[in-house]
Amino acid sequence: MGDERPFQLIEGATAAGTGAMDWGRLVWIANRASSGIEATVGYVEIFPHTGNPVHRHHTCSEIMVVLEGTINHIVGEESVTLKKGDALLVPPGMRHGAINIGSTTARMIVAYDTGERDFEVAE
Repeated sequence: MGDERPFQLIEGATAAGTGAMDWGRLVWIANRASSGIEATVGYVEIFPHTGNPVHRHHTCSEIMVVLEGTINHIVGEESVTLKKGDALLVPPGMRHGAINIGSTTARMIVAYDTGERDFEVAE
């Protein structure tokens, strides 16, 4: 008899892949391809005094929750500082990017309202 549980356990939290970047690390926990869900969830680390490229997602909103550290986040033409416990919701198409302004690795959970998020580096 197959697994008939009404929930899905994702063991190891890397079901959708991982990626090391020069600025930190992305661990994709779940998305349509890995889990069949209409959302994308990931774990992000940004090294001190570095940041991810300013970018946008045309097809989805993004919400990020800071677990550790302090980041300066460019959102459109503004800049906001986020610390542990803060969350930021970025609507589709808005350029944004994070810079870790602290002395320790910043850690965040990110989530998107689509199972197949897009990514475009913005100028």
